[in-house]
Amino acid sequence: MGDDQKDERVSKDALFDSIVKEAGGFYNLILSVASAFLGGSLLFLEKIAPKPVVWSLPILGLGWLALIVAIGLSAYVRLENLEAGRLALEGKYDEAKKLDRKKECCCIGMLWTLLIGVFLVAAFGLVNIIAKIA
Repeated sequence: MGDDQKDERVSKDALFDSIVKEAGGFYNLILSVASAFLGGSLLFLEKIAPKPVVWSLPILGLGWLALIVAIGLSAYVRLENLEAGRLALEGKYDEAKKLDRKKECCCIGMLWTLLIGVFLVAAFGLVNIIAKIA
């Protein structure tokens, strides 16, 4: 490399900071959306479905359950992040990597349970709004 060219690689510290920031944003997004749909559906249940279609109630219940699982998985992954960090600081990199693989699966589950929960709560609302209009 010549003197007039700079090494434009990103430092490991900068990459680590970026990954940590993105992970925090991902967890906050999951928590925000899940909490908003859970809380909003509870708060506005009477306005959306004052007399809900009976068969739609299990849809709402499953949606709430999926949102709660997404929130629980988010808390679990954050707890495991602390453990993986502790293991890495102790030089137990193989154990930390095993936790990382497990957390990866949990993150995928977190995303899917969020999407399913949002879909089911929205489906409940749609079914009951259509029934109210019809």
